[in-house]
Amino acid sequence: MKLKKVFATALVASMVLALAACAKPEAETLAEPESYVTVIASENGEEVVETSEEESEVEEDEIVEMDDFEGSEFLGNWECERASISVEIESVGFAVNVHWGSSAFESTVWTYYCLYDGEKLVNHGDGVKTNITFDEEGNESDEVVYEDGAVTFTMEDGKLVWNDEKENAGEGMAFEKLPEVTE
Repeated sequence: MKLKKVFATALVASMVLALAACAKPEAETLAEPESYVTVIASENGEEVVETSEEESEVEEDEIVEMDDFEGSEFLGNWECERASISVEIESVGFAVNVHWGSSAFESTVWTYYCLYDGEKLVNHGDGVKTNITFDEEGNESDEVVYEDGAVTFTMEDGKLVWNDEKENAGEGMAFEKLPEVTE
C-alpha cells in the first residue's frame, strides 16, 4: 500500500512539473528602473545604446526590430532530451536559462546573462547554478550551487549548442528550436 502511495505521489508531481513547464508565465511587476536603456540603429547600421534617467522618445524608424538585432537567431525556446533552454533579450544582452529535469522531484537551473560577440553568446563567470527539489507534499526548496559559472552558446547547423565552461555539464549538447506558440 505504501509503495502505491509513493508511486502515486511521484506520478502527480511529474504531471505538475510537466504542466508547469508548458504554462505561460504570468507577467511580473517590475520596480521603476533607475535608468532606461534604448537600443537604436545609427546611420551606418551599427547598434547604438543610449541610457538616460527618463524614458526616451525614439522615432519609429530608429527602433531596431528583433529580426535585425545581432544574435537574434539565438532567441526562443530550445529542447534536447531532458533539458530545455530559453533565450530572451535582457537590456542590451541575453538572459539564458537552462533547465535540466533530473526526476519528478529534482531539477537544476543554470541562469546566465550573456553578450553576443559576433559569433556566439558568452558569459565570462557570473552564471548561477541552482538545484531545485520538491518534497512529498510538493514544497519547493532551492539551493544555489555556485555563482561563478562561465558558458558559451553557439549555433551549429541551426541548433543551439551549450558549452558549460565551469563543469562541462551538457558539454556539446545540441538543442532543437521549438516552434513559436501563437495565441
